[in-house]
Amino acid sequence: MRIVVHVGMHKTGSTAIQQHFGKLLHRGFEYATYEERNHSMMVALLFSSPDRLADFYVFRQKGPAYVAALPDLRGKWQSRLDAQLDRLRGTDATVLISAEGLSTAGPAANERRENLARYLDRLGADIEVVGYVRSPLSFIRSDIQQRLKDLSRPIQGLEVVWPHYRKRFEPLDQSFGRDRVRLKVFRPDRLHGGDVVSDLGRLLGIDVPPGSARRVNETLSLEATAFLYAQRRWGGGEAFGSPEALKGSHRFVKALSGLKGRRMTVAEPLWRDALARNAEDLAWMEARLGEPLREQEEGDARIAIGSEDDLMAVAIDSLPQLEGVLRDTISTRRFEELALSDLTPQHRMLRALQALRQATAA
Repeated sequence: MRIVVHVGMHKTGSTAIQQHFGKLLHRGFEYATYEERNHSMMVALLFSSPDRLADFYVFRQKGPAYVAALPDLRGKWQSRLDAQLDRLRGTDATVLISAEGLSTAGPAANERRENLARYLDRLGADIEVVGYVRSPLSFIRSDIQQRLKDLSRPIQGLEVVWPHYRKRFEPLDQSFGRDRVRLKVFRPDRLHGGDVVSDLGRLLGIDVPPGSARRVNETLSLEATAFLYAQRRWGGGEAFGSPEALKGSHRFVKALSGLKGRRMTVAEPLWRDALARNAEDLAWMEARLGEPLREQEEGDARIAIGSEDDLMAVAIDSLPQLEGVLRDTISTRRFEELALSDLTPQHRMLRALQALRQATAA
């Protein structure tokens, strides 16, 4: 048995990988059994220590009733994974585990990696770990949007977060052994067919024609990002605490994602400062990869955002688009009752966002 562990990193096509291989029927291949195609929750559920089990952020977002059920869920899914791998032991089958949470930093993540590595070693299988590495600016730009999507509390301002490559990837070498860990640059010219799903498919021995996998978790437009930022900044963030509330948040983000428009990038002073402060970390990553982690040439024009004021200017200018989405979501009577035209632009925007959030909560 061969077990391939895909570890992300975040924002490198992991969702597309999980959607494609999670439903694939192919002789000699199986996807690790779990209720979600993203195995990050499975890894947290099965390989966290019992006293840290309830600390995983997705479990907390699902609320106290879900947290109380975690011990029973752990037993259920551990038994199912054990049964699957026991059935395949001694065969030529390939099993894929895909969990981008394995390339996050921190003590809890390190513990899960160690426990997973020990568990897999006991099976006597051939273990391969594969990760894709995104360049700094590309990661920073995408991470801003992802944190806005996932946020569970109001934000305090526009923040640039460095990828912290060494903290993400060195523990994988330590847990699984460097000879088992393959890291690749996430850039079309470095991927088979320019496609990450095809690239992983080739490693698995499965032909996936480039472009045939459905693209998911697409980048938000600049306009959608600006409105999402405004809601997270002044609209109270998100009130997670149950699976239903989490689904409502996803519906709100999906409604905003329908706003088509320009694409954003991060203004050079912001990301250059982050690069200067983390030059040693970047040098470590490039040495580990054996090649420079250069930025991909942008094929389209992007609007550089350097401050909260830049985002708010975009949001105010794009108010008609937001109101169009709101009109399509609520009744004409309810829209007219909001009396948006009587308000100042900023209050008009916040009221429209509040109404959209309420409409998508149910």
